[in-house]
Amino acid sequence: MQTKYHLIIVQLFLYLPMTLYSQDFSSLFSGRVPLISLNTHYHKQSNQEETSARANLGVFRGASSQVNLSARFQELDLDLSENKTLPSRYRQIDAGIAYTQSSDPKNFWTLSAQYGSASDKPFENSDVSTLSLNYVYRFSPNWIFLANYSNNRSFLNNIPLPSIVYVHTLSRERTILLGVPFLLIRTPISEKFGLSYTTLMPYTHKLSLTHQTSPFIQTSINLEQSLQTYLKYQRENSKDQIYFVRRSAYLSFQSGLSRNIRLAANLGHAFGQRLFEAESFGSSSKSGKEKLKDGAFAKVDLNITF
Repeated sequence: MQTKYHLIIVQLFLYLPMTLYSQDFSSLFSGRVPLISLNTHYHKQSNQEETSARANLGVFRGASSQVNLSARFQELDLDLSENKTLPSRYRQIDAGIAYTQSSDPKNFWTLSAQYGSASDKPFENSDVSTLSLNYVYRFSPNWIFLANYSNNRSFLNNIPLPSIVYVHTLSRERTILLGVPFLLIRTPISEKFGLSYTTLMPYTHKLSLTHQTSPFIQTSINLEQSLQTYLKYQRENSKDQIYFVRRSAYLSFQSGLSRNIRLAANLGHAFGQRLFEAESFGSSSKSGKEKLKDGAFAKVDLNITF
């Protein structure tokens, strides 16, 4: 039988590498595995617009196993300079399947695969196809083994990566997961204030100070650095990726509209935004470098589970 504890671990390790948007911890710890979940996101700034949607569907549930299907669509539209050498519009489209086998709440394993395309011209040819394979194995109450392969990872691309994570604390009030390249710390610092830090090393980070403003509204101040990667159509070097990095400081208001629907409205300032093409993020040889103007933004996140 699926449990609230391994549900949060599977979701964190399979979905947080995609994005570090706010998570609804109350639903993750509710003990009920949602048959259907839908997450949508819209970001608007004077020089860019981003839309994304992700859906997950449980198609089989047994006494100790389950099969889930997933699909994702994301579009990023940038206003670049007139002398641009890189495309201004990118899309990521993929679908996946995950199988989980569980003998008890603290001993389970999951295999998953996602296939799609992330490019200025998705699915135009095989060079812009993306593949991700994941294995998650919680073999004791405090230890999790992970393995990942991806041909569109922001670091050590096309290399199978193993990892080990130590589960220090995993409860409704406090979560501490320590590992490489993933780290999550979420802890209360007073009756109404909490602090959280999440990272997918080395380039993706999010720090949040939260306040339970009312029984129905949670307010947070956030600092975030996010990174997106794409494969340019007809690129000269097959190892090149397009990197878009965004740093932001923003205020977020989150509210549960109902038991199954949660909405977050965010207002903030984006800075240090760059777009470039290179074999790796830290490469000294970058081409098509574009620095986008700093500016205010608004974004909305909507999460629905059944």
